[in-house]
Formats: sequence, structure tokens, C-alpha cells
Amino acid sequence: MDPELEKRMVELQEQAKTVINLAVDGQVIGLIAIQDARRPAQKEAIKKLKERGLKTVMLTGDNERVAQAIAKQVGIDTVIADVLPQEKASAIQKLQEVARSRLLEMGSMMLQLFRSRMSESLWDLERILRLSPEASCCSRKMICWQAVRALT
Repeated sequence: MDPELEKRMVELQEQAKTVINLAVDGQVIGLIAIQDARRPAQKEAIKKLKERGLKTVMLTGDNERVAQAIAKQVGIDTVIADVLPQEKASAIQKLQEVARSRLLEMGSMMLQLFRSRMSESLWDLERILRLSPEASCCSRKMICWQAVRALT
């Protein structure tokens, strides 16, 4: 392919356009660029997912340049491109396995954190119960309530 046409093809792909090569006798003589229309709701939907703390992944048959350009336009975190239709199910399964593994790791960390906070709160509760006789019943109840609240 002519270097100028190849350069133009890359530019079009970086604009999220799929490029079709026109050839005569095996020689590329032109390019046709097509692009899906972006809907305003796409970017907003991705934004709302991110606000919920979710990561977004685009799994597509588009080439890497086009997919990255689209992801940049709408705010998608991760791109998996050049995936054939028959490969998409297994790619989704792999993503689910990774997510499940991360979820288990996160659950384990949360459990450790909870146990740590629970130990600290129980220590605080024990300290409260040993307050001097001058401490009023009201202040003990308030501090106990705060310690229990810290556990939840």
C-alpha cells in the first residue's frame, strides 16, 4: 500500500472510523471510511457506571485503533479488540473469571479489615466499661453506642 494511503488509513482509524481498502488488481487505490453514529446516552451511561465504582470493558471485533478511539470518546476503561464472533463467549468467560478472582480477593481484604475494626472496637468497649466510677451512666451508654456503631 502507498505510504500516503497507509498514513491516511491510520488517521481515519484513530478517529474511530472503520476503513475499507479499495483495490484494483491487488493494488490499493482508495479508502472508504465508515463510522457508527455515537449516541449521547452512551457517554452518560459509561459515566454512571463509573460513578458506581464499576470498570468498563469493550469487547469488539473492531481493530485496536478504532476500538481505542471509540473507548476514548465514551470513556471506556479497557478495550479488547480484534475478537472474532466465535471467540467472544470465551473472552467474556475469561473476564468473568478474572472478576470473580478479584472479588474473592476484595472479600478477603474486607473481612480482614472488619476483623481489625471489630478488635479495635471491642478494645474500646472494654476500656469504656473500665471507666472510673465518676463517669456517668449516660456517658458510658453514649460511648458504647458509638463503639457498636463503628462495627456496623
